[in-house]
Amino acid sequence: MASGQYSHAEGGLTKATAGGAHSEGIYSIASGSYSHAEGHTTISSGNISHSEGNYTKASGYISHAEGYHSISLGKGSHAEGNSIAYGDWSHSESGNSGCTVHPTGNANSTSYTIPKNEFLSVIDILDDATSINILKSCTICLRNANTIPTRIIDAVINNDTIVLTTEETLSTTDLSGNTDFLILASIAYGFSSHSENEGSISYGQGSHAEGYLNISIGENSHVEGIHNITKNDSEHAEGTYNVSNKASETYGDSGNTQHSIGIGDSTTRKNALEIMQNGDAYLYGVGSYNGTNYSSASTLQSILNNIPSAVTESTVSGWGFTKNTGTYSKPSGGIPASDIASGVIPTVPTISTNVVSDKASDIKTSSPKSVYDEIHPAVVTTQPSGGFAPNVFYRLGTLTGTVTFSLATPSDNTIVNHYY
Repeated sequence: MASGQYSHAEGGLTKATAGGAHSEGIYSIASGSYSHAEGHTTISSGNISHSEGNYTKASGYISHAEGYHSISLGKGSHAEGNSIAYGDWSHSESGNSGCTVHPTGNANSTSYTIPKNEFLSVIDILDDATSINILKSCTICLRNANTIPTRIIDAVINNDTIVLTTEETLSTTDLSGNTDFLILASIAYGFSSHSENEGSISYGQGSHAEGYLNISIGENSHVEGIHNITKNDSEHAEGTYNVSNKASETYGDSGNTQHSIGIGDSTTRKNALEIMQNGDAYLYGVGSYNGTNYSSASTLQSILNNIPSAVTESTVSGWGFTKNTGTYSKPSGGIPASDIASGVIPTVPTISTNVVSDKASDIKTSSPKSVYDEIHPAVVTTQPSGGFAPNVFYRLGTLTGTVTFSLATPSDNTIVNHYY
């Protein structure tokens, strides 16, 4: 049915009710001016909006919803693949997450309760006000049912229970037990934010959340991995189950996390590395940092600046080791005798001239002349008549026939004699 001026409807049970609207497919409704709805049970209620796919809704001005169960609520927002683009100019994609909802009252009710800890599995690290805001941007529908999701317009946290109020009734036929509903995510909540993959929420303005069940709360922050969170502006988190500390709203606070690598699990959150906004760095297992206790641990800088703690700086005659820079300095004009005497430079040990004791101690040295002769043998190119002398290098060339080698008796017993 095309009831709007210059509107166009085609397919089965489609409606184009606004001026210049276009609907096609089956059960599609284009109710916004110049809007376009196509596919199966899609709704374009925002002016100049576009919805396509299955059970999608584009209600924001010039918004676009596509895929399955996607909703674009913000101005200029884009939602695709089981996701919600709530903020103006936001983008959400590729997400879904489920929790069990217990209907209260009659079937077709607009009031439902869910356990607090089932909402996206991350509500435990958020304050109630933030959790309520996120919930109020979510949609809900029967899991695996061909129904358009409806918005959650209000939520109240009572101890461990969340009471939801929906924009439209949810048709339920099974009240004999737990009815399984689907709360959709990822959610791009903040202005110009971007969320992608299952359960990720980009809450802060200009923030980016990707991976599995991650939340970027700080403005222009970025979170990725699994079950991570960024609470501060411009913060970055990765890994699994990180810890994000926030001491104040003042950027540069030593208690505000700037970057973290999570290595925690569903039981305990902790970081392998945490860098604060003032530049302080903490490394797991170093300086008593256990992944969470930055305030009582030593910074990585303080550890490095005091390594090695057993080394003392030497300033004897202007040369020695500076531990903070890891550099050596040496004096000009040679090594002062005072440094040698004080042990800064070790002296050469005195060697005994007793041949017997030297030989027993494997010391192959005596007088300077003997040492020189031993290390630098003379070179002879003719075969000797009285036998080969020790400590002489014979270079005889090619020998033919029978050659008999006889060794002359050493004449100098003060050195270790060698035959070459």
